[in-house]
Amino acid sequence: MYPTGWKFSEGYESATTGITEFATGLQAPTDLIIPCEGFSFCLFAIGKEGVGADSAIIEIWGTQTDGEAAQQIKFCFNSRLCTVTTVGGASVNESVLDIGAKAADGTPVISISTLTMTDQESGAEDATSSARTIGALHFWNRLAGNQTTPGYMDSAPAARSADDPNSTKLWHYPGTSADGGLSWVAIPCGPFNYLQVEVSVPDGDTTSVFYNLLT
Repeated sequence: MYPTGWKFSEGYESATTGITEFATGLQAPTDLIIPCEGFSFCLFAIGKEGVGADSAIIEIWGTQTDGEAAQQIKFCFNSRLCTVTTVGGASVNESVLDIGAKAADGTPVISISTLTMTDQESGAEDATSSARTIGALHFWNRLAGNQTTPGYMDSAPAARSADDPNSTKLWHYPGTSADGGLSWVAIPCGPFNYLQVEVSVPDGDTTSVFYNLLT
């Protein structure tokens, strides 16, 4: 597996345009449209201003078009795969990245937050509880020829548990401790031409989306 490296969007201070199940074109802002043909997974993280309690939220959509990414797009079918929410403080705190937030001395400040996931309608058994299976992600992952990960991460990043194919933990690396690194979620790319992201921003904050495509 080959990572292409972490990229990040501009800092958003308000919600982005809503994505719908069917559209005649791509709907997310340009830097939140991710061409993913030929990739296996995309890792997502969220950066937001400071470490306050207010949550930033992103919705991740898988987009299938009427042609390859290099061709003209006439229509899109969009599947809402999951919602990712920031929780608590940050696992990588006050990183110096120029995406909009500023410290008192003018230095750009953004915190890479710990995350939680919620099921969505496209194949999920339960659209409100992160404790239930993320049916859509498992479906798209197996369609792409990938096997469900044998084992998943517990709340402590170093711990492993027995295989549980219905666990949301298969898709979420918690990164909760000081040395646990960045918290991310993994989204299967194989069946999609693009991934599109919709952002909701806490009042007065700045939010940026981080992503890393894996071949």
